[in-house]
Amino acid sequence: MAKDLSNLGLKKINTSVPELSDVDQYSTLILDNNVIAKIEQLDKCLNLQQLSIANNRIIHMNGVARLRNLRVLNLPTNSIQGIDGLKDLIQLEWLNLSGNNIKSMDNLSACLKLKHLDLSDNYICSQQYLTIDLFKDLASSW
Repeated sequence: MAKDLSNLGLKKINTSVPELSDVDQYSTLILDNNVIAKIEQLDKCLNLQQLSIANNRIIHMNGVARLRNLRVLNLPTNSIQGIDGLKDLIQLEWLNLSGNNIKSMDNLSACLKLKHLDLSDNYICSQQYLTIDLFKDLASSW
C-alpha cells in the first residue's frame, strides 16, 4: 500500500498529525515537494520498502537508519551534505541522491544489493571511497 503526501507544505514528519498517523501500515511513502528538513519519526515503519522525500530541505539522511526493509530511497533535490545511515540498509537496491551537496561517496560499501545509484549534480570530486566490489556489482546488474 502507498501513501502519497506530496505538495502539502509539510514542515516535518510528525506521526501525530492525521495524515501520518497510519504511516506504519504502508510499504511506500511519498513526501515529495514539501518543506521537510529532517527525516524523523519513521522508526515504527518496519514495513516501509520505498521512501521518497524529493525536493525538500533535508540536510542529514541518518533518519533512515532503522528502515531495514527499505529497497528504494529517493532523496533528490535536497541539501544533503553526506551519505549517512545506510550501513544497516542491506536490502537497498535503488538510491537517488542527485541534486544535493554531497562531496564524497563514503558509507556506500554496505549496500551490496544496490543496482541503481544516482549521485549526479553533487560536488563529488573523488571516487576513492567506493570499493571496487560495489562497482562490479552495479555493473553486473546493468
